[in-house]
Amino acid sequence: MKRILSALATAASIAGLALGAAGTANAETAPPPSPIYISEVSTDVNQQYIEIATASAVPVTLQTAVPVEVTFAGRTLPLTIPAGTTFAPGTGWVIAFANANLPCVSDIRPEILPVNTSIQVRLVGQAPFIFENATIQPYVNPMFAQHRTKLTPATFAPAPKSPCQFPYTPPAL
Repeated sequence: MKRILSALATAASIAGLALGAAGTANAETAPPPSPIYISEVSTDVNQQYIEIATASAVPVTLQTAVPVEVTFAGRTLPLTIPAGTTFAPGTGWVIAFANANLPCVSDIRPEILPVNTSIQVRLVGQAPFIFENATIQPYVNPMFAQHRTKLTPATFAPAPKSPCQFPYTPPAL
């Protein structure tokens, strides 16, 4: 019995070392930060939009289409930023909902975002690697939107709406 326990303890120890080494290798090959991110979200009934901005100091051209998934109340709206779209510093992509009238709209959707429910926005793409998964809490003041204050983890805070005014520098990591 002692031999079996000793053998199991040795095997567990070796497995732990192997897993530790694998974890280190995975951390070293982690993908780079996403060059685009969700910068502002407004769910006000009069002006609903999602802004996506670049975190890069140089232009970023999407080599493949980037799916955008907007999920709320158990429903997911599949949207797409087309391949070939270029994000220059200080520019972005704006998705307007419920026919919001904005001068910089890239995509207009007929859907209405919920006012009192959190929404989840995901960006998933390749070439360059893109991954964003942000949950935005509702904010009911019609003069305010949820602005990105921190890239990692995705953190938002209420601030006055500023549609079509993209940040030149991304929020701090």
